[in-house]
Amino acid sequence: MRSHGRRRARLDADVALLNALPDESTARAALLRHVDAEVERTIHDYTRRTRNPAGVALALVFLLAATACGLLALFAGAWWLWFPVVFLGPFGVIGLIQDAFRRERDENGSAIET
Repeated sequence: MRSHGRRRARLDADVALLNALPDESTARAALLRHVDAEVERTIHDYTRRTRNPAGVALALVFLLAATACGLLALFAGAWWLWFPVVFLGPFGVIGLIQDAFRRERDENGSAIET
């Protein structure tokens, strides 16, 4: 995820600044507390926030099937194929929204509301 890269870049910059400060600096203790808190948060997010790969795969299958049915309905004139598009498309989009983003999840893969 891009935010982890930015967070780590900021953390590296903060550590470099911390190393550049003299030991007797009053800002050093505050910056050290900040760096410690950021490291804890990064570790927590990296280990606890995940995607649900099975849900993402199922959502992509729904979207692919809806796209195929839509193309067939459009170019082959099979008007009745619009019905699966209406049902599969929203399920695919909703499933992708729910499962593709990193969230805290329980052991079954369900998102934990925080």
